[in-house]
Amino acid sequence: MMRRKRSALFAVLFSSLAHLATPATFIPRPEIADPHLLLNVSRAFWITVNAAKETPDLWPSVRTERYMGLRGSQNLSKYLTPRAKQSLQFGRESGKELPSWNAVALYINHVELWKKIRPGETVVIFEEDAAIQSGSVETLKQLDKIRVASGNQSWFAGERIFLTLDAFGVKDFGCKYDPIDFPESKYIKELACHLWYGTSSYIINYGAAQELLERALPIDMQIDAYLATHAISQGRLNGGKINFAQTAERLYKQQYLSSVVQKVDAYAIYDWKQVILLLVLGTAVPCFGIGYAVGWYLKSNSGSPRDDLKVKMLEYAQK
Repeated sequence: MMRRKRSALFAVLFSSLAHLATPATFIPRPEIADPHLLLNVSRAFWITVNAAKETPDLWPSVRTERYMGLRGSQNLSKYLTPRAKQSLQFGRESGKELPSWNAVALYINHVELWKKIRPGETVVIFEEDAAIQSGSVETLKQLDKIRVASGNQSWFAGERIFLTLDAFGVKDFGCKYDPIDFPESKYIKELACHLWYGTSSYIINYGAAQELLERALPIDMQIDAYLATHAISQGRLNGGKINFAQTAERLYKQQYLSSVVQKVDAYAIYDWKQVILLLVLGTAVPCFGIGYAVGWYLKSNSGSPRDDLKVKMLEYAQK
């Protein structure tokens, strides 16, 4: 009887040891459902040159990634056209031209981010001084509801899209184009003759990035001027493939007319009248029209800014 009990005990023990020796079957954890991607944006980038600054939360559905950008220097001259080099050496003659070496660096920072966009991906890019406006999250969510409901009729269904979230003034140069017919037209303006497409905050997908990269270098003008020129010459409403548009209202604001990323040396290439103009324009929206008119008068009645003092200031800023 004792032998039977002892045998039964050993059998149970060996059975337990055998069970422990058997490799455990891996039971995968249930997949966590991805959060809904607002406007199909899967990544958000924030360009900065200040390592001490904390990365802000700028996009509702994804974590904002810090991108440490280049600072301007004469070493970047290899990226420039002869005309761009002349603008930096003697001063620019129009708003499209490069005002400083940091503006060159800012251009390159955007280009490098475009290269990071993966096939089929849509991202949002912010410059350092971009800040979300009150009520913008609700507007973005409403816009996204229309996008999802309208499916292939949506403006966002395009393979190449660029949408600036910082609405700018619009100047129609007299060109003709078809009326906007997409469901989001209450919130988005697709304009064939847009004067400027800002880069302080914008949505861009892989297809648009690849097309813009084809002609991005060498650098001949500011990054937002390059986008505006491409939109007017080769945007969808001008026979091209990229859908260029702006939001109907300003969803993100920019603290200054020149980005914080490039403003370190931007003022060094202006004369004192142009500095006053920039300060007036950068303070408040109601001052914009008056400041622009006064600045235009001062600029049209001032002498050439290409003097020795200006060159010295530029050389100092480049150090």
